[in-house]
Amino acid sequence: YPLFVYQSYLTLFLFILLPILGLLYSATPIRLRRYPIPAAITISLGLITPVMLGYLMNRSDNEMAALFVALFLFCLSVVPLKKIEEVEEDKKTGYSNLYSKWGPLFLIWPLSGLLLELILIHFLDFKDVLKAYLFILTVSSIACILIFSMFKNKLHVLYQTIIYMVIIEIGIFYFLI
Repeated sequence: YPLFVYQSYLTLFLFILLPILGLLYSATPIRLRRYPIPAAITISLGLITPVMLGYLMNRSDNEMAALFVALFLFCLSVVPLKKIEEVEEDKKTGYSNLYSKWGPLFLIWPLSGLLLELILIHFLDFKDVLKAYLFILTVSSIACILIFSMFKNKLHVLYQTIIYMVIIEIGIFYFLI
């Protein structure tokens, strides 16, 4: 399929990258899922690749490169939160789980990444509306993490809550523009 529809060698690469990321994440012998940091990078790349591909299939400029960087950093900050709800599964399979290892200190990772995201949003060249949206998305995620950190017994739904919140915010942003 990609060989018939690609617009450039970059879009062909992105088409091919998706199944490669899936194999790297899941297939033996590599199975990056076992390693929290490479797994988070792989998942984050897999999440932004379709967005980049959709954009690049319709435009050949790099005007939105800053957005892709911001989205990658956002994903890299939030995706590891999924490990909180996978503690028991990882224990059974013998996979490393950073939340099991670090406990509430694990929340420093997403908070640090999201604070870096705020700095990037401030300094990167975004249109005002997009800058405002990214700011709201990032601040609401930080607030969500801080609120949930006070209720340790509810941390297992933090990742899902942020995902739902992002979906709602995207919907609102879409209808406002």
